[in-house]
Amino acid sequence: MSDQPTILVWIDLETTGLKPVDRHRILEYAIVLTDLELNEIASTDCIIPQDTSVATALMDDYVTDMHEGNGLLAELRKVESELPVPEYADSVRVADEIMAEKLDNNLPDGAAAVIAGSTISFDRGFIEKHMPILASRLHYRQLDVSGYKVGLPEIFGNKTSDAHRAMADIRASIEVQRTARKLILAGRQALEARSATVSQTTFDEDDCC
Repeated sequence: MSDQPTILVWIDLETTGLKPVDRHRILEYAIVLTDLELNEIASTDCIIPQDTSVATALMDDYVTDMHEGNGLLAELRKVESELPVPEYADSVRVADEIMAEKLDNNLPDGAAAVIAGSTISFDRGFIEKHMPILASRLHYRQLDVSGYKVGLPEIFGNKTSDAHRAMADIRASIEVQRTARKLILAGRQALEARSATVSQTTFDEDDCC
């Protein structure tokens, strides 16, 4: 992979619960593509139309309160009232196709598509179960910015995004990575400058006499 260009595929999913194996569903998705310098290439987000009563029946009280508070359930109900509601399997298949197409249309030839986000293994689990087309496009490596919060809470804090909406959470994750890049690159430059200064120092025998 070291010789390949890399595109970061920032993904966030809002779901009815934590485990796809427990029949939990995806409610909303967002995807943002950037290069390693975090220049944005493309993005899209959408809720996944479905029977809201079925979705809410899968949620515990915490998740229900969260999605009521952030407006996601209200948006799902609005879509449900305006359009014929498809089966969840059909809706999520369309979402899979849209996200895979967004990636395919914006991925340079030979580039690695590395999934990125906060606690991204959670999202990856849902993608592998519900979105096989997108899953097949993604490199096995991943960038999880939650690691900075675990390892360096003094700098990054230790809280997750308060939004709990897909696109807002992605934007928050990108900002965490932007901060990390600045700190790491600044540190590297300082070390290189110090190394250059030390290597240019010469020893003169007269200096010790």
